Amino acid sequence: MRRPSLLPAPIVALLVACEGGAPAESTRPVEPATVRVTAVDTLRPGQIASVRGSGLSGLRSLRLDGVDAMELVVRSDSVAEFRVPSMRACETDMRAVKVSADGTAPIGGVVRVAPSVSLRAGESRVLTSGELQCLRLAAADEDYVLSAANVAIPTAEVESPRTLVAVRVLGTGDVASTLAASDAPSAHDAGTLAEPAMATAPAVTAPSGSFAQAPVPFDPRYATAVVGDTLRFVDWFSGAPQLCQMPAESVPSFRARVVAVSGDVAVVVDLRHPSAASYLDPAKLGWLREAAAMTDRLLLPTMRSLFDADYRPPAGGGGRFYVLLGTLPNATGFAYDGPLGSATFTSQTSCPRSSEMVVSTVSADRLAMPQNQSAGYVAGVFLHEYAHNADALTSRRGRIAGILGEGLATLAQETASRIASGQPLRARHAGVGSDAPAIADGSLGMWGTQAALGPWQSNGRYGANARMLLFLRELAGEASIDHGRRPTLYQRLVQAPIDWNDRPAVIAHVTAVLGIDYVDLIDRQALASVTAGLIGPDVVHDLPRYTAWDHAERARVAGPLSATFPGRASRRAGGEHTLAAADGGHAALYLMGDGPRGISIELVSMAPTARIVRLTRTR
Repeated sequence: MRRPSLLPAPIVALLVACEGGAPAESTRPVEPATVRVTAVDTLRPGQIASVRGSGLSGLRSLRLDGVDAMELVVRSDSVAEFRVPSMRACETDMRAVKVSADGTAPIGGVVRVAPSVSLRAGESRVLTSGELQCLRLAAADEDYVLSAANVAIPTAEVESPRTLVAVRVLGTGDVASTLAASDAPSAHDAGTLAEPAMATAPAVTAPSGSFAQAPVPFDPRYATAVVGDTLRFVDWFSGAPQLCQMPAESVPSFRARVVAVSGDVAVVVDLRHPSAASYLDPAKLGWLREAAAMTDRLLLPTMRSLFDADYRPPAGGGGRFYVLLGTLPNATGFAYDGPLGSATFTSQTSCPRSSEMVVSTVSADRLAMPQNQSAGYVAGVFLHEYAHNADALTSRRGRIAGILGEGLATLAQETASRIASGQPLRARHAGVGSDAPAIADGSLGMWGTQAALGPWQSNGRYGANARMLLFLRELAGEASIDHGRRPTLYQRLVQAPIDWNDRPAVIAHVTAVLGIDYVDLIDRQALASVTAGLIGPDVVHDLPRYTAWDHAERARVAGPLSATFPGRASRRAGGEHTLAAADGGHAALYLMGDGPRGISIELVSMAPTARIVRLTRTR
């Protein structure tokens, strides 16, 4: 039995309509949720990754650094999957990328790629052009150096740096960096000694003839002069013809005042010089007396370590070494007091007006400057100039051109620094105090910072020459300042009847004496230089090295371990770098660790020049 409705019919009809829904609301479209991406997986090109967020049901596109993701599949409103595309030809491990969904504000992501090369600390590898197309290093706190050695044999007097390899560094891109590799290294190390160019023609030889045991001095007081005495010296640059054949009383001469004496070292000032008066007050010359004493103490040990264990100065002037402070335009020092062939140190059999006594000229103007009045600096200059004389006196062939000229004189400073500081091997730069000659270029300029200078050129290539010669001494077993009484490398080389201006001939002779191939020599010396002080003492390796000096401290303060070193490439920013070097030289780019950041190298060009490109892990 149906229960009758208690409501009037119009009201019933209204309720039925209401239960069916209001017609105005039922026709309004439902708006989709806004796509919002909040996280993304680590991105490994070619692999499947997920992106998470909200509103992903409506996701239509996903872009990674502007590149469309592949195989995009929406799994739910909060998860979508995709295949990671290759975003650039040479990828970098841990590179920061931007991930954007349907053009919304991007979020950050990270790319991971496997390294293309793996080295242990202290290991080096020669790279081919193929490997350099994309060289990827892992995102690990490890240090590497990319180096290029120019193994061409130089023939010219003046070097022309050649481009060896140009690369593009690809960093992680997370933070911009202000550091970049130095593509134009400084031509000289700080403190480089300036000297006038020396004659190198084979016809110019000195000294010749035999030396006397008791030569007749031009001024009989040379051996006994004390501070305040005035002496006469031959004016070798007077222009007088046939000066060597003139009677002693007719020879052009000048007066010089003795201003410092210590043992067998005497310093005089040319009284004709405009600055002479500044050297006549003993109260102001303490630095000069200290320099003379330092030189006297180190002169013989240094020359015997470098040239000949039995080296003795010529007997003239009682064996004294005279330093003449005089006129020397645009230079600090000159080895002699006259032109080669006629100077005070020449034998009297070839020039009767000689005194068979070493006299070097040093600029009175340069030493009058307060910034140059350091005993260590001045003693280094004195020893450098004396070494040129020791070179000529020991060889009996005259001053040798090329690496054995300025290289040897610069090594005299370097050797004296180690002798004075009591550091025969693995010397620390900080261990060289004010009582030692200032540190010279031979122990500086590592890490490819002087790539524009060739190690086989003469005149002005002080550091480059000295570092090559120091490495040759390493190979010869005489890195220590005390290497016994066996013949020095200098003695093994110097008597060869070759033209010392002929670079290929000199190089062939040097490599033959040491039993090493030229390419191997340049490769090994470059490796020793670019890794100096960078490989820890606990790392076992067989890489070539410099053992005369321990460069670890300098590497931290002024070398690749310093954040401000100009030869470092940033792991965060990119940039192009060109490695160029003179024949026989090398250049380097340091790829130092920076936390969990990778770095990649992309080849821009590789020159046809004979070269060896290496990657070496130092830490």
